[in-house]
Amino acid sequence: MLRVELFGRFSACSEECRMPLRDGSKAQELLAYLLLNAGRPHTREIVASVLWDQCSTVASRAYLRKALWQLRSALERCDETSVPCLRVDSEWLQLCPGQAIWADVSVFEQAYREGRGVQGAYLEDGLAEAMEEAVELYGEGLLPNRYENWCLEERERFGHKYLAMRDQLMDYHLSRTRLEEAVEQGRQILLCDNSHERTHRRLMWLHHLRNDRTSALRQYDLCTAALKEELDVDPSEATSELYEKIRDEKVPTSIDKRASAMVAQSATDSLREFQVHLSGLQSSLADMERRLKSLLLELKT
Repeated sequence: MLRVELFGRFSACSEECRMPLRDGSKAQELLAYLLLNAGRPHTREIVASVLWDQCSTVASRAYLRKALWQLRSALERCDETSVPCLRVDSEWLQLCPGQAIWADVSVFEQAYREGRGVQGAYLEDGLAEAMEEAVELYGEGLLPNRYENWCLEERERFGHKYLAMRDQLMDYHLSRTRLEEAVEQGRQILLCDNSHERTHRRLMWLHHLRNDRTSALRQYDLCTAALKEELDVDPSEATSELYEKIRDEKVPTSIDKRASAMVAQSATDSLREFQVHLSGLQSSLADMERRLKSLLLELKT
């Protein structure tokens, strides 16, 4: 089986063969694009216009033919199943990984789909374990050394899914009173987005539940500094109010009903924020698709 990793540095190899694709090549980019959009057919025009968006139609189609030839040759050299996973004809192309290709992004996407919409406190242990494995795969994010427009959009999409799963896992561990694990999930979120105020606020509360008032108050200082440096804003009223309650020892130090309510509200806020962002992203993608279709119509007339 060919193992392809798109998180962090690109890697594609089987037990016997490292895929002969030059780092940064268009054939490598083509494989990444098809893996991220696997299981459905694509017109050559669309793929060519996305990957060679600065070129003319004639030139982009010629470049696509060359990249396809390189990719097919590389796949044939590393194929151990004798079942072709790349289907190509004069107008369409499609990657069908099946049992021939393992991809980290596919594992990540599956875990996200299975957990989508489930509050962290209600995750089944098996699903939580799959999500833990998925976020560990994420590493430095999707193809961090590529800056093509389509890749930037995909990287942002995966980044939000990563944060959403970390947030669910934070609730999952908290609901089982595994406070250290919940804190670690919050720290990982901040490594990705240090100005994520809600996570700072939840960490303040978690530190307090661990009877570590000093760390809880320090977390507020870290939050204040991050918001000022990255967004030039002050903490929200909710964060400042929690800080004052911790400082004055007016919040519970055990996971009681009020604590559970805080967890549930945090999860609801997280889902709502993500849904708003996803709606905006879907609108942008729809607009891009309309522009591409318009361009294709102009080229055919």
